[in-house]
Amino acid sequence: MNLKVRDRSPEELLSRKEEFLKICDILDKLNINYFLQTGVLLGAMREKNFIKWDWGVDISVFFDELLNNIDSIATSLEEAGFKILRIEKKEKDCKIYFIGKYPKDVTGFTIFGWSYSSIKDVYWRSNYTVPSKFLNNFSSIELFGRKFKCPENPEEYLTYAYGDWKVPLRSSDKNLYNNNKYYKTSFLRNFKNKIKKFLQMN
Repeated sequence: MNLKVRDRSPEELLSRKEEFLKICDILDKLNINYFLQTGVLLGAMREKNFIKWDWGVDISVFFDELLNNIDSIATSLEEAGFKILRIEKKEKDCKIYFIGKYPKDVTGFTIFGWSYSSIKDVYWRSNYTVPSKFLNNFSSIELFGRKFKCPENPEEYLTYAYGDWKVPLRSSDKNLYNNNKYYKTSFLRNFKNKIKKFLQMN
């Protein structure tokens, strides 16, 4: 088995939970408007918890807000004991990548920014695209006894991003677990990935 998608131990998952909540407390204290959107949201909806074999914890912020506060967020994270691995300030890939108690192969944390394109009416970053209807307004999701913002109509959003999200798919290949409208690749790679995904789920 690919060790990247091994089940994390109870101790590792407890540490992940505690650190995740600590990060959210930091963002709340800084009045940052953040939301859950990727694997954390999927886990909250399907498992009512983290996905045991997921290696990353992502928190979303709109690009302008993240860029304007990125240094103060990073400083606050370091003061709380996190180690910053990388900071990017480019519009297509604005993020803070960092770790806590465990190395990144156990849990890597990312706070990343989503930009808005008025021409296409979508939010985007790097290779990802999300229709604005999901992020113009928010729903809420409960996780670990707290309420978090998430895309409006989260079930519809997860279907857009992952397809049949109710069926677990253990893979570290982004092309397999992301839908091609959400995660853009070349036509040929997309065709190959559809075949791989079909074979893996049947």
